[in-house]
Amino acid sequence: GEDHVDKAWLAARGTGFASAPGCNANSVSEYVVAALLELDAIKPETSLGVVGFGHVGRKVAAKARALGMRVVVNDPPLEAVTA
Repeated sequence: GEDHVDKAWLAARGTGFASAPGCNANSVSEYVVAALLELDAIKPETSLGVVGFGHVGRKVAAKARALGMRVVVNDPPLEAVTA
């Protein structure tokens, strides 16, 4: 996300800022699944912990569930916003 970027500070120094949220989320999630497959980590009754449930986390969780993994999500900031 861009919530940690001080855009006013950048603008005051003439530094541009651009954001493209989610643009690489699918590629990153595919890489994570490929890494899990390479590690032979996807087995019956395997659990995967996903820390952060933004663009990437949601896609990783969906792919892991499709492969039959149990997914546990932890994203306290998101829970605080949606609670």
